[in-house]
Amino acid sequence: QVIPEILEANIPVWMEKPPAKSCEQFDQMISARKDDSLPVQVGFKMMYAPAVQKTLELLNSSIFGGIQSFDFSYAVAFPEDIRNLTDPSSRRFLDDIVHVLSQTKMLFGSPEKIIYHRSRNNSAVGILQYDSGMIGTLRVIGGLEKIGPAEKLEVIGDGGLLILEHGERITFHESGDPGSYGRDINFIRKDNTHTHQWSPDLRRPLGALSL
Repeated sequence: QVIPEILEANIPVWMEKPPAKSCEQFDQMISARKDDSLPVQVGFKMMYAPAVQKTLELLNSSIFGGIQSFDFSYAVAFPEDIRNLTDPSSRRFLDDIVHVLSQTKMLFGSPEKIIYHRSRNNSAVGILQYDSGMIGTLRVIGGLEKIGPAEKLEVIGDGGLLILEHGERITFHESGDPGSYGRDINFIRKDNTHTHQWSPDLRRPLGALSL
């Protein structure tokens, strides 16, 4: 690892994710940075994606209300030994899971506790508990790793349900009057119940999000 030597030379650093294989390596980089004003940046690009930034805006809006819970699923194989991420078999997990964790940290903050349960097909479920009473789940879908991409975030709030798919498409089902079960004769919902969707508009430069 050459980053500590570069930082000791007081040279600005931009590095690819993940920044380190262990907490010990990360601590070495922190200790080597003598000047707090020295720029050091890790390429956590997904947390700055337009749809993720829009999701953050919506979660903080009055229309969404407080966050009750969330579920984040991602297709990558769970390591055989989660305690040893330096093993070559953990490389893909370590390389990819940072996208999920960086988004989770930005959108919901740091959890108080994380509990995980391993399943078959290199899958696992993590349960995140927060001081606020909010709860979240991270689903590592190892069985889909070689079939196709799978990245989906669902957030339940006091004001509705928000879904972010593949970091590019947002759907917000706003709470409202769903009607009376078994008695409504019209499939058109009440005017105070709406579904909003944002997706890339490929007609515009850089595929800007459009409602």
